[in-house]
Amino acid sequence: MAMALVACGLQPLLLLDDRHPAPTPPITLKRCDQARDVLCVLTFGLEPPDQMIILLLAAPGLPEPREAVAVQAGREFSYACVSTDSGSTLSCRGPLLPLGSHLRLEVYSRQPPALLAGGEFDLTALALPTTPAGGSALATPPPSVTARPTRTPLGTMTAAAAPSQ
Repeated sequence: MAMALVACGLQPLLLLDDRHPAPTPPITLKRCDQARDVLCVLTFGLEPPDQMIILLLAAPGLPEPREAVAVQAGREFSYACVSTDSGSTLSCRGPLLPLGSHLRLEVYSRQPPALLAGGEFDLTALALPTTPAGGSALATPPPSVTARPTRTPLGTMTAAAAPSQ
């Protein structure tokens, strides 16, 4: 009986020890234009034909996110995350969710596996890609010049450039 009391009495001391820091609450995840925190959502994008990309901006020193999980209408959708540049921008790819969806987005770290951030979002728009899947720039037609009438100082109309016949 005395041994059980001693064990109960020592357990709170172990929890307050420096080797066992108190768990920190997860970051409240918001859009970067609302709050540029340690981790924020830059945008939600479309990768044709049926993938969604979640771009995150992370501060240096943040544990590397392993995945983002979108919870929408009670269902969970997983988005694998990879660093895209110097490690501050993360691209998380997964299934496309419909516009108008309300979702809870949670971001989990790789080592140690833990919830880093979470927040509520309404999916109102998706950024569209500016290059096709092959990675080359989209072809654009050459610019064309069209003659337009201009005003003379007296207010009469003249042709700015007339085609030669």
